[in-house]
Amino acid sequence: MTLGVLVKLSYLIREYSYSMSSSQADCVIKRAELLQKLAWFYRCQGQYNSALCKAQEASEIFERLQGKDTPMVLSSMTTIGDCLIEQFKFQEAECILQKSRTLQEQTLGSSNPETLRSMGNLALVWLNQERYDEAESLFRETLTGRQQTLGSNHPDTLLSLNNLSVLLYQKGSFGEAEKLCKASLELRLQLRGPDHPDVLESLEILADLLESRGDYENAEQQFRIVLDSIKMVSGILHPRMLTLMLKVAFCVGAQERNEEAIRLYRVALNFGEKALGSEHRDLIITRYNLAGELKVLGSHKEAAHHLQIMLASRANYPGSSNPLVNRLMSDAQEMLDFLENRYSDSG
Repeated sequence: MTLGVLVKLSYLIREYSYSMSSSQADCVIKRAELLQKLAWFYRCQGQYNSALCKAQEASEIFERLQGKDTPMVLSSMTTIGDCLIEQFKFQEAECILQKSRTLQEQTLGSSNPETLRSMGNLALVWLNQERYDEAESLFRETLTGRQQTLGSNHPDTLLSLNNLSVLLYQKGSFGEAEKLCKASLELRLQLRGPDHPDVLESLEILADLLESRGDYENAEQQFRIVLDSIKMVSGILHPRMLTLMLKVAFCVGAQERNEEAIRLYRVALNFGEKALGSEHRDLIITRYNLAGELKVLGSHKEAAHHLQIMLASRANYPGSSNPLVNRLMSDAQEMLDFLENRYSDSG
């Protein structure tokens, strides 16, 4: 969807808002459908707060006029869950996706594409919560369902293949993860072309696999290629920019180019705070990694400063829903205690 289409959608939504009255139900429904499309556009652009607001507004309209548990209401619920995942609100996302999946299975059937979308998103929640066995089972069920319903070359099927490769990578099954990711990449290249976000996603996973094997030099090169491509395709303010900046900095630090890594982390931190807000989850990772590099070079006071800021935001990330952040917070406290002991010993 181009910027021109976005402007047209926004104009149509305003037009329907001005013209509708309580008796013009068709007009209101059309507005809700446009809001759904606008939510999808904002999500693709990484504007997750805007996407969530539009999806919630659409859901409220559909529910008011069509009743609960109708296909459009359930589709909106799935979109809301998707946006919550992108905002790392996993407990909220799980709740709404469990509900939409159950209702879609009852009303649409287990092989309906919308049901499979809810299943795939729910599996993503479990992946982020490190509930790997549950996630793998549901990812495989979703993949099989999409292969049978949509075909092996459908973009949604390839998304499932890609997500399964991510899970296997995180579980340490690098061989199978690489096989699935390469299969997904080959088909995505044929369908989408080299600069499509789906293709870049697969390339990023292959770079993750290089990094996991300790091939930091080639991983860095691959991450930089993906970073530059995302900058051109999605714009410099897309949230994926921060994730890729972190991965580049990590590979640089792993090659003992510590001063360069510190510079890259500072750039990432500045970008993240301005573009995404101070509470974005990846800023927690940025501060932790930056503190680690500063500690290596003996800049203990600055390292402690970043750890203190990081720990002050702990309440924003419930541990049961964000195990990665919970683990980082625990490690950060341990590192801060070590640094403060060094201060007291030297003082």
